[in-house]
Amino acid sequence: SAKMGPMQYEGNHSMFGGYTTQKHISEQTAYELDNEVRSLLVEAHNIAAEIIQGNRERHQLIAEALLQYETLDSVQIKSLYETGTMPSESEKTEEEARPLSYDEVKEKMEHDPQNS
Repeated sequence: SAKMGPMQYEGNHSMFGGYTTQKHISEQTAYELDNEVRSLLVEAHNIAAEIIQGNRERHQLIAEALLQYETLDSVQIKSLYETGTMPSESEKTEEEARPLSYDEVKEKMEHDPQNS
């Protein structure tokens, strides 16, 4: 983090995996590290919660479609996510209708990595 900087802080582990009573950092530094880790975790949790909450309606729609159809392919999930509706069969191309092999996916990624 910006507060603690790019430093290496040693814990109190021995080289054999046990714990030792020898301290390599001060109580104050340990306290600050704990607080900084806690702060980073809370921030990450809040960001994740915002993302989930911001997409709740889309997730609910996909969950309901899964209950109805049991399986969804990537085209259906993308359509539900972007438009809120299932794609019509005419929207699926022949290529999208069948699963690609590993070699086909690899070739597609090599030729057009942005569109895969």
